[in-house]
Parts: sequence; C-alpha cells; structure tokens
Amino acid sequence: MEMTENKRRAGRPVNSETINKETILKIALEAFAEFGFEGVSVKTIAKRAKINDSLMHYHFGSKIELWKKAIETSVDKYEEERKKTLRLYKGEDLVIIGKALIRHFIYFMAENIELHQIVVHEMTQKTERTDWVIKIVLEPIAERIEEYRTAFLADREPIFKMSTASYFSLAYGMSTTFFTMQHLADKRYGVNVFEEKQIEEHVDLVTEIVFATLYKQQ
Repeated sequence: MEMTENKRRAGRPVNSETINKETILKIALEAFAEFGFEGVSVKTIAKRAKINDSLMHYHFGSKIELWKKAIETSVDKYEEERKKTLRLYKGEDLVIIGKALIRHFIYFMAENIELHQIVVHEMTQKTERTDWVIKIVLEPIAERIEEYRTAFLADREPIFKMSTASYFSLAYGMSTTFFTMQHLADKRYGVNVFEEKQIEEHVDLVTEIVFATLYKQQ
C-alpha cells in the first residue's frame, strides 16, 4: 500500500512543523538557569513548553544538545546586537564606543540574565560543560575586552596597574552581579533590580566606574 501525501514520514512526530523553536529554546534556557543542567530534564522542559517530549528529542536531540543550542542562541542574539551597536558608533572616539558597548552589554544581561545564571552554575564546577561555556560564552567577551583595553591604553596612562584577569573580573562582574542578586536586593533593600529605573541607574554607574578605573582623565 502506497503512503499518501498526507501521511507523515516514518519517525517524524505529529505536528512537528508547528512548534516555535525560538520560544522553546527560551523556555529551555530559563529552566537550565533556574535548576542547572543536572536539575532539569527534557521532559520537564517539554511540559513547560506544552509539547510532547518526543518533539523535543526530534528537533533538539539529547539534553546536552538542547542545552548547547539554547546557550548558542542567546550568545548569537547578543553578538548580533553588539555588531549593530558598533555600526551605530562607527568612527566615534574610543571612549564613546566603549561606553556604548558597556551600556548595551548590561541592558542585554538584564533582559537575558538566564545566560549569566547558567555561566554561574557551570563556573562552580569543572566539567566538559564548564570548558564549553568558557569557550562559547566567556572567552569571546574576554578577548574583546582585552583588545579594547589594549587599544584604549595605547596612548593613555592607566590609573591602576591591574592584570587583564582582574580587569575582566571587574568589568564583567559589575555588569552582571547586580541582576543575579535580585532576591537579596528585594529582601534587604526593597529594590526590584529589573525595574527600568534600577537598570538605568546601574548602567550609568557601572559605565562611569569602569572608565574611572581605566585611565587618568584630564
């Protein structure tokens, strides 16, 4: 008996064409950020996404493949937006470009804090996932910070002598920790770190601190 055009191919889950992969990857990122890689299953993520877990496996493969794809999608989104920021400020002074990039990074992390939460989860251990996160997420950021700092200080005197490792920790940590401390900020200070006013204040503060510690201003 011939298979009709209406029948699906063998092994292909029903309604597989109707799922929104972007939405599912966002849900997966949130789940991995909340529970860590070991603390969540594909079945749980599928339930949150309101689809059959067979669809999850069909479209994304194993849990580790889903985890990687969710992270890569967030990183790609950041990189696309970063390039747009660079195009907007093309030809400007390095101070203006640097401040624009810092502001963009903090706004992005405020809107996509799950990416940083996953980084924090993985940095508390030493696994193949840790190495992968370093390679895909942290090293590209570190390389761009190092390149910018080298170019910026080529004709300026630094106010502090610090290693590139310390500088990366300073810049990256100030940009992200505020948002991962949301429960402390709420409980102790009554502050919602994700309110637009709080984000704006944090962006302004970090931007000024980073450049105040970078070089001796005239």
